[in-house]
Amino acid sequence: MKKIVNLLFLALITTLFYSCQAYPENKGKLTVSNLSENENDKITAVYTRLYETEDWILQWQNSAGKGVCEDAVMYLSENKYDVLVYVRRENDHYYVMLQFETGYKNPVKITENNYTIVAFDGKGIYKM
Repeated sequence: MKKIVNLLFLALITTLFYSCQAYPENKGKLTVSNLSENENDKITAVYTRLYETEDWILQWQNSAGKGVCEDAVMYLSENKYDVLVYVRRENDHYYVMLQFETGYKNPVKITENNYTIVAFDGKGIYKM
């Protein structure tokens, strides 16, 4: 439990640091934080789609991935979005790709000059 609290504290400090930076015009920031307790979990891609639409758009990708206590950051126009996160979970001899989507009828709201955090905790994603 103490480890989770430390990870959440680190994510908050990181977010506050990033929030002091300037935003692109008419954009808000979406941060996907890796708060997994499994050091082998890496966020490799983040897709979004406008709420209640069909098409996913790749917003962020990195083949090396973002590991524990690292953030994937992207700037989006003000709107409501569904978020899809791909995670690579590495084991000794292989890896599996996992995907996690924000809950049904629970979009992430992005507002101009503001930030929203989606956290991956090793079991799923949720808004903070």
